[in-house]
Amino acid sequence: MKKDQVAFLTHDDTTSISEVRMTATSKEPLKALLFGGLPIGEPVVAKGPFVMNTREEIKQAYADYQAGLFGI
Repeated sequence: MKKDQVAFLTHDDTTSISEVRMTATSKEPLKALLFGGLPIGEPVVAKGPFVMNTREEIKQAYADYQAGLFGI
């Protein structure tokens, strides 16, 4: 892998999460984030910092953010 790349790990029904192992080596200091979870079985739309189910929800999230409605 090169700098600023993303790797996606998947497993099939015969592999449990506890069996997944990952090894990484680097000549430079290595920083990694590992996220995990079960598939939600819903459509996913991402833009900028927002992840929603539809483009309309993304537009609404931007409008809410610009209107100062986040954190209320």
